[in-house]
Amino acid sequence: MTGKKRIFALLLAAVFAFAVFSSCLVTVVGADHDCSGADCEICLVVSACVNFLRGTLSCAAVFALALAVRFGAVKTAGYVRIFRAGRTPVILRVKLSN
Repeated sequence: MTGKKRIFALLLAAVFAFAVFSSCLVTVVGADHDCSGADCEICLVVSACVNFLRGTLSCAAVFALALAVRFGAVKTAGYVRIFRAGRTPVILRVKLSN
């Protein structure tokens, strides 16, 4: 990875981490406010932050599932191949003489 790509990736990760942290902070701080009614601006901001966190969580869950399936499938195929390859008569040292 080149230096510019690495810096951009780190900057993007920092911005994303800040967005998640600030959404959590706004949700916690705005939970105990004095609500002014149906058009409360604080409730709208808290709702937007909760929706952002839910979307982030669902994206992270899908990404983790994709990684688990990809690496799990590769490891499972490797174990099956090793298991089948390990059961040959030569490896088991079976003498095939009549």
